Amino acid sequence: MKVIKVLWHILEVIIICYVVFVTACILFRNGYGYTQFGPMTVVTVNDVNVNDFENISNGSLLLIKDSSSFKVDDEVFYYDIRDQKYIVVSDRIVNIEDGKYIVDGVNENDEVVQVKLNNKKIIGKNYVKIGILGYLVDLLESKVGFLFLVILPIFIVFLYELIQFIIVFRHEKNNVRNNKSYGNNGTQMVDKINYDDDII
Repeated sequence: MKVIKVLWHILEVIIICYVVFVTACILFRNGYGYTQFGPMTVVTVNDVNVNDFENISNGSLLLIKDSSSFKVDDEVFYYDIRDQKYIVVSDRIVNIEDGKYIVDGVNENDEVVQVKLNNKKIIGKNYVKIGILGYLVDLLESKVGFLFLVILPIFIVFLYELIQFIIVFRHEKNNVRNNKSYGNNGTQMVDKINYDDDII
């Protein structure tokens, strides 16, 4: 029984940790719809943008650090629009003109075109890759994943704690009743003894 309780408490901690993580990912969205913690932007690689990265596999999680200076031939991550939605892609800078960076990007028709970028659209060039964790983050941030992997576990934890509270409350209530019953019997015994003493 103690082992089960320990395992349950460990499970509670895990649930709370990833609920906090998912909530933070949702709350710290930037203007482009991506999670950003200070200078670090969180990007998941999926079927939508996997072909826009070099040597990065599907399902990876990228932590891209903000950069302030770039030069020709730097591979940079930047925000692009596909199907009226911002996505993150990467390309190499081929030229710099009038303070804007030019990359060989791809348009919605999969045609190679030169794209001019300003500093606001460029995320950075340095990143950390964590394999397959992107699958989990995408799942947790989806509506179905959030419902079954966040809301449902929270409800189960809440229900368990509520049941434990009711059990403890009833146990304490029974102890109070037993104490009162014992106290009443003791008073009756004392009264009887005093009454007998008076008779004697």
